Amino acid sequence: MVLKGIDRLGDWNPQLLRELKGRLKGRNIAIALGASVLGYLAMFFYGLNQFTRLIDPERYYYVGKNEIFCKLRDTYLENQAKLSQLQEQYRSLQDQFFRYSSAESFDLDKINQLKVSIADVKAKITHLQEMGTSYECPKDAIDIPPFVPP
Repeated sequence: MVLKGIDRLGDWNPQLLRELKGRLKGRNIAIALGASVLGYLAMFFYGLNQFTRLIDPERYYYVGKNEIFCKLRDTYLENQAKLSQLQEQYRSLQDQFFRYSSAESFDLDKINQLKVSIADVKAKITHLQEMGTSYECPKDAIDIPPFVPP
């Protein structure tokens, strides 16, 4: 079937058939295909890079490259600092609880006080974590100056 097509091509244009037979070698075809694939990959990755620049997810986050656009950034950072302090306090209270629960330093009054303190700190930690589970800035808190064309 392929030979019939080649014969028809030769009958129709013998000069073209001679050119194709002389130039269509495996090495030349592989070079052309490789160059084409590399070119398409380069265009694809360039386009992907340009597309991700348009929809940069870190643009409107509390922390990141362009955090200056979120009005709540300072509040978020303060909450993160408070959360860190509360977690450290929680660990300290846990250590004290285990110390006063041991046989050597058992103190029931101190243990009850620590249980209340641990519950309070844990409630504060949970509250702060619920407030700051999303790093995304709410749309009404985004403060981007309007675009003014040059």
